[in-house]
Amino acid sequence: LLKTNFDEIIDSGMTPGEKTEALELNHTLDFLSPILKVINGYRKVSLSLNKNCLTITKPWYRHQDIIKSAAVVTFLDTTQDVADLRRNLNLDKDEPILVFSSPEKDHSNLTLKFITDFGHASNQRRNGSQYTETERITAFINQIVENHRSEKIGLIDYKAHAYSHKLPDNIVKVGHWGNDSRGSNQFLDCTTMIAIGDYTENLGALAAKWQCTTGQIVTPSKLTGDYGRHVKRRRIADLEQVIGRLRVTNRPDEQLTIYLPGKWKDDEISAIASRLPGVNIEQVATYDICPHAAQKGEQVNRKIIDTMWELAKVGQNFTQEKVAQIVGLSRSRVSQVCLDLLPTSFVRFKKMLVLLWNTLNRTNNPKKALFELPEEIRWFVSEWLPNFPEFVQQGETLEEVAENIEFAVKTYGQYILEYVSVDTIMDLIKLFMASMPISFWEELRSQVEPIPILIEN
Repeated sequence: LLKTNFDEIIDSGMTPGEKTEALELNHTLDFLSPILKVINGYRKVSLSLNKNCLTITKPWYRHQDIIKSAAVVTFLDTTQDVADLRRNLNLDKDEPILVFSSPEKDHSNLTLKFITDFGHASNQRRNGSQYTETERITAFINQIVENHRSEKIGLIDYKAHAYSHKLPDNIVKVGHWGNDSRGSNQFLDCTTMIAIGDYTENLGALAAKWQCTTGQIVTPSKLTGDYGRHVKRRRIADLEQVIGRLRVTNRPDEQLTIYLPGKWKDDEISAIASRLPGVNIEQVATYDICPHAAQKGEQVNRKIIDTMWELAKVGQNFTQEKVAQIVGLSRSRVSQVCLDLLPTSFVRFKKMLVLLWNTLNRTNNPKKALFELPEEIRWFVSEWLPNFPEFVQQGETLEEVAENIEFAVKTYGQYILEYVSVDTIMDLIKLFMASMPISFWEELRSQVEPIPILIEN
C-alpha cells in the first residue's frame, strides 16, 4: 500500500472524476476498516495472504447503484447465466429478468478437435525436456502449422506464454485467455485456431468475488456446491467464447477448425455440442496429431506398439528383449506396458498382433487383379482411401469419411475393400477409434478378462 506508484494509476490528462475512479479501482486507500470488519465477523470482505502480499477484496456497489436507478437495463452477453447475473446485481429472487434469445445458427462448417489427453497445459509449465509441457506445446503448434501450411492460423494461450512463442509466419494473430478469448474480432481472417489449455479463471479471485457477493466463505480449489457449479459455468462460458472468435455463423462458405489441447471434461464438451447446432466434434489423441506432443507415457506406449506391429508385418519372430532393444527401454518396462494396456502378458499381446495381421492378410486376397476393375473403383481404392489422412487434415470430418466409404461399399459392393492395403485399414481403424470418448477407453481398460487368444506350444 505504501509503495504504490501513483504515476501508473493517474495522469494529468484525466478529469477529477476519472482520477477518483482510477484510484478507487487500483488503490485501496482505506484498508483498516475492511480488516476490522473481517475481525468482527463481516463475511462480505475477503482477505488473502500470498507471498507476503495482503489482498483485500470487498464489494463495490457502483454498478449495482447505476443499474437500480435505471427504468430498463439491457445486457448483451450470450454466455451469461441468469442466476449469476442476479447474484452479481444483488437482485431479489422475485425481481424479473426477461431473457431474449434467437435460435442458434448452423455450425456445420466448424470442426472442434478436443485433445483431452494432452494435459491441462496450465499457466505453470516446466521445461528442459522433450516430455515437459513447454516443449510438447511447441511441438503441437508446429505440427498444426505444418498441417495447415496454406491457411491463416490464430493462437490463444495464457498471458504468461502467449507472446513468448517462436511462431511461424502463418500464425497471424496471437492473444491470451480472459482478454482476446472474449469479445475479440481479431481472428476473423483465420480459418484455423489453436486454444492452449483448459482455461479456468484465477480461483483465488473467483472465491473472493463469491464471498463478497454471497457472504459464503469457500476454499478456492474445492469446487463443490453452488460455488463449484458457478466455476463450472464460467469454464463452459470461456470455452464457448473462445470458439466464437472465428465468427463461424458469419462465414458459412468456409471450413473452419479449432484445436483445443487441454483436459476438457466430457460434460463440458457435451454442453458445447448442445449449444452449437451441427458442430463437428472430435476427441483426438495427441499422438495421432503429433507424436512428440504426447505425454511421455503415451509416447512410450505407442512406440512399443508400433515396433511390435512393424515386426509382425514382416513376419519376424521377435522377443521381448528385441523390442526393448529397439525402443531403448528395459525388458521389464516393455512387459509392464503390455500389462497396463490390456492387461495381459507380452506373449499374449504379441500373439494378438500377429493374429490380427495374419487375419487381415487372409481376408485381403481379391479374386481379380486391380487393373481389371472399373476406373472409378480403381481410383477409390488406390487413390482416395490411401490418402484419406490428408483430406482429414484439410478439414474433412470423420462423418464425411465414413459416408464416403459407406457410399462406395453400397454402390460397388463390399468386395472392393479386399483391394485396400492392411496399412490403410489400420489407419482407418485408428482414425475412428481415436475419436472415442475417454470413458470408452477407461471402460475398455478396466475389463478384467483379456480377449481369449490361443497360444500354440
